[in-house]
Amino acid sequence: MVVCRLFCRRCRLSWKCCCKFCCIVTIVICVVAMKFVHYIMVEMNCTDEESKSVLQDLCQLYHRGEVAGSFCPILCDTQLLQYRSCLNYKGGKYALQMVCKNCGASMYPPAVNSVKIQSLMLKGANSAGDVKLVFKMKDKLEETKQSLTGMFHDHLEIETYINRTRESVRNSYRNNLMVDMSHVHDIILYTWGYDLSEYLSQSQSHPSQVTSLKGAIYSILSLIEQQEYLLSKLLQNYTFLPQIFGTCGPAYGVEFTETLKKFEQPFSIGTGIDWNERALIAIKLIDLVKLMDEGLHETLHMCDVKPNNFGLRPNGDVTIIDSDCALFESDLRRQFGYSNCSSDQECAFFDCLGTCNIVLGKCYMDRANTNLQTICKDVFRGYSSAFTTGILHSPPSHIQPELSSLLDKCSLPESVRSQDGQPGKDIENLGLDIQTLLQSSIKPHRT
Repeated sequence: MVVCRLFCRRCRLSWKCCCKFCCIVTIVICVVAMKFVHYIMVEMNCTDEESKSVLQDLCQLYHRGEVAGSFCPILCDTQLLQYRSCLNYKGGKYALQMVCKNCGASMYPPAVNSVKIQSLMLKGANSAGDVKLVFKMKDKLEETKQSLTGMFHDHLEIETYINRTRESVRNSYRNNLMVDMSHVHDIILYTWGYDLSEYLSQSQSHPSQVTSLKGAIYSILSLIEQQEYLLSKLLQNYTFLPQIFGTCGPAYGVEFTETLKKFEQPFSIGTGIDWNERALIAIKLIDLVKLMDEGLHETLHMCDVKPNNFGLRPNGDVTIIDSDCALFESDLRRQFGYSNCSSDQECAFFDCLGTCNIVLGKCYMDRANTNLQTICKDVFRGYSSAFTTGILHSPPSHIQPELSSLLDKCSLPESVRSQDGQPGKDIENLGLDIQTLLQSSIKPHRT
């Protein structure tokens, strides 16, 4: 409005004309803003129609023998795996909610850990034996297939292709996750769930074997291109990542868990989610941070932190639902080290903050904040410092002042720095202090 008035004065418009002009400008700005918001929503969401179309395209590839995987038969033949809704669309990747009907039965060919997987699926089944799961897949199904053009030659033995694929899978772990997988005897079995030689032996004739080989290799290579899938396979023995139940081409199905989104907004008095439950979740999140910081071969940095990216199993376990922006220490240092900068903001990788060496115009390789700080800021406190948002909103009055002080220190990277500008040891103690305070506030349930 101030800009409008200045324009009116400069152009010597009457007050009546000025009001009309300002109204028109305001309307135009609102329309542009609404268009922009609509564009973002369209880009980040998907419709049932296009989601089903993507699944149909996937099944067509399967029926032509161009993709393979344990979930292909139950998605495309028996249709035990059924579409329910689209959860989101981000970065060219769909996340679809599916239901697997009667998943307690042996509904697909045996793969590695199939007994363990079916046991986990049974635990999540309802009384009818149906299991919710999330089907994740990239939308450009032809990209990897086109990149394989010219790879296959009649004069090469099938075993040569298998060995080349093994090497590609090992290189993917090495280049993307900075981990050497040479100790794994059969890297394809470990990553895809099948012994590729045994899988191909089901096809008796040589032409059929070649077709099956192409479909299998395409499926394997398209899966290992996806950071989240590769990370989930590497850490498949840890409980903080959703279990992968099966694959079909570039798509993979993981266990469904409710997000922490519902815990971050306060409800009306008497209908809010119990403080005990939210406090226990926060305690478990800090335990998860300790594991990511110290319990793996390298620190695992969560660079996209919000309640929607964490889940909660029925047994109370906390999971990381979206790990596409989770990087190990070596990978994050490489990310920072290649960046030119003129300010600290230019060094940030989403929620992983960096620091710029102004003299050299390069980002320092060390992260400027920590996993715990981002959890405190974006999950515990949320976007308000008055305890009206975040999963720790509306705490008991007797701990509110101390909790507020602890979260202030924890949330702000500048508040806990060592002399070299990096997060100091005190941040680790803050996590323990928050856990102790939260534990003391939990009231035993009356029987």
